[in-house]
Amino acid sequence: MFREANRLLLFVAISLTASDGHQFNVQQTLAPVGGDLVRRGHQPVVLIPYKKGDTTAFKPLEAPFRQGGFSVLRFPLRQGKKQALADLEAIRKHLASEKTLDPERIYGLAAGSQGLILAATKTAANGLIWLTPVLEAGEWKAVTSAASWHQRPLRMVADLRDRFAVTTLKAILGSAYKKPVHKVIRSGLGRGADMLRRKPQMADQLLLSLKRWAGQNCDRTNQKKRSVTETGCSKEP
Repeated sequence: MFREANRLLLFVAISLTASDGHQFNVQQTLAPVGGDLVRRGHQPVVLIPYKKGDTTAFKPLEAPFRQGGFSVLRFPLRQGKKQALADLEAIRKHLASEKTLDPERIYGLAAGSQGLILAATKTAANGLIWLTPVLEAGEWKAVTSAASWHQRPLRMVADLRDRFAVTTLKAILGSAYKKPVHKVIRSGLGRGADMLRRKPQMADQLLLSLKRWAGQNCDRTNQKKRSVTETGCSKEP
C-alpha cells in the first residue's frame, strides 16, 4: 500500500492491491480530530465508489462531509462480481488498518450499479444512500438477491422517471427487512452524481441522513442545533 498525504487539505492518496493483483487508487479525506461524531476516538466513514475513469464523481461532497465529521473514501469499483468483491475486500482490509476509523460506523453513498454492489455486499454495513437505484447490473441481480441482503438503514433517491426500480425494491424487501427503508422520488432530480449539480442543497440533505445514522452513542452532545447539518449525538451509555 502506498500513500501520499496533503496535510493542508487533510487528503491522503492511497494505492491498494486487490487479491487478483489489480491495483487501484483511493482518495481518502480525513475527518477533523475532534467533533460531535467522535466515539471512543474513532470517526465514522463514508465509502463512495465510482465507475472507472469517473474520478470527479461526488468529489463536491468531500469538504461538507469532512466538515460534518466524516472521513470519506472515494474509489473506482469494478462491476464484474469477482472483481468487485476483490476490490471491496481490499477496501475492508484498509479500513481495518485505519485505527482512527470506527468499524461500527461504515456507511455507503453510491449511484446506479455501484449502489447495487454495495447493497448486495456488507462493506458499507451500517447504512447506504443509493442514488438512482437499478435492478440489475451485469452479474448483479437485485430481484433474486435482495431477500438475502445485509440489513442496514437504506435511503433510495430517484428522479420520477426512475421510480420503478425504487418501488420494486421496496416491495421486494418488504416486512422481512427490519431496518428503515426510505424512498425519495421527485421530478427533475436527474441521475446519479448529476443530482448534486441540479440540486446543490442535496449535499446537506444527504449529510443530515448520515449524521442521523452515525449520531448514536457518541462522546459529545450538541445541545443546540444551529443548522440542518448540526444534529449532535447521543451520549454513550
